[in-house]
Amino acid sequence: MFTGTRPLLGRADPDANTELRRVLRARAAAPVPQPDDLRGRDDHLLLFRYRREVLVHSQRLAEANVPHRLRMARTPVVVDPWIGWLLAPFTARHLDQAGFARLWAEREMPRLFPGDDPDRCFHTLYGLGPGEAGRVDLDRVRTQLARARPPVEVCATACGTSGPILGTIHASKGREADEVVLALPPPPREGDDIAEETRVLYVGATRPRKRLRVHDAAAVRAYPLASGRLWCVRRAPWPQYLAAAVEFGLDGDTDPTAAVRPPLAATPEDAADAQRLLAEAADPARVTAHCSKEWDYDAFRLELAARPGRWVGEFTPRVGRDLLEVRAWFRDHFRAVVTKPRKIERLHLFAVRTVAVADGDPGRQALHEPYRSSGFLLAPVVLGYPWCFFRRGG
Repeated sequence: MFTGTRPLLGRADPDANTELRRVLRARAAAPVPQPDDLRGRDDHLLLFRYRREVLVHSQRLAEANVPHRLRMARTPVVVDPWIGWLLAPFTARHLDQAGFARLWAEREMPRLFPGDDPDRCFHTLYGLGPGEAGRVDLDRVRTQLARARPPVEVCATACGTSGPILGTIHASKGREADEVVLALPPPPREGDDIAEETRVLYVGATRPRKRLRVHDAAAVRAYPLASGRLWCVRRAPWPQYLAAAVEFGLDGDTDPTAAVRPPLAATPEDAADAQRLLAEAADPARVTAHCSKEWDYDAFRLELAARPGRWVGEFTPRVGRDLLEVRAWFRDHFRAVVTKPRKIERLHLFAVRTVAVADGDPGRQALHEPYRSSGFLLAPVVLGYPWCFFRRGG
């Protein structure tokens, strides 16, 4: 199939794009997969042309409690969480293999991270921070992991822990999967780069190792805010509200250390409780964000929906600013007083990641112990494209 269609690449006429679509439909047309069809399918890759399509389909799977992973631009880098959980209470600089084994048992690693082998993990740490006499130098490990781009050997290739991968074609260059489900975008319009659209379609269609299935993508609209966050107006089910689907989970949306410092964690015990909740969280776990007068509407605090009142993180102020931008659009469009949402439901905890706080980071002094001394902790990766409700009339 692809030997015959490769000559179509580079052609800037619509006929080349049309012919590639015809061949793909003739050889690989299939129904749109339903959520239950994708449960447990780690070997599947679902590809879309646009990020907005990924967001809509991801939200659909998450609300059906189907674990899955995301691969697209602007999502956080996920450093293996076993590192943050294991090293959080260890405040010495060096760690030898015997001490590592004791720490592994004390931190209940076989129960919390059953898929991780202790020997392999020790050698991973040693590779990041080789020290004298075969010991791990945790200062060097912390420096490596605090970089904007941590070493790839401790980073997940997709955001999430299991299930099919959903992603954009652009983000999947060089990646393959046993089975690929490709959502065919609409034909190029006047003014589009037809050669580029044909090439992108070809790249997506050549990702499978064993089987390709294609279907026509559903029409999905979304618009970027000034920050690049996507959103779209929805029809609210109640007349006193206006509704919008809003993207959450961009890199930088979640404060990485909020769960281990005041005011979110008032005491060291609160910080330790939040860390254990993250380490034990199921996949996927539903998350609710709250913004309350109690803390001057300053930020959205994050709780696991199954554990109300137990905070595991906090959105950064830019999330609130972007919601104010949506509110301003509603206010101008409907000529009405509109209130920012106080609660956002149907968010999801996609992953838990290790955060390393560098020695020179001024924010480290605000952390509770032992995180202040160790510089290692866990942070949630919360994503979603839920509906947000803006109340009319204030």
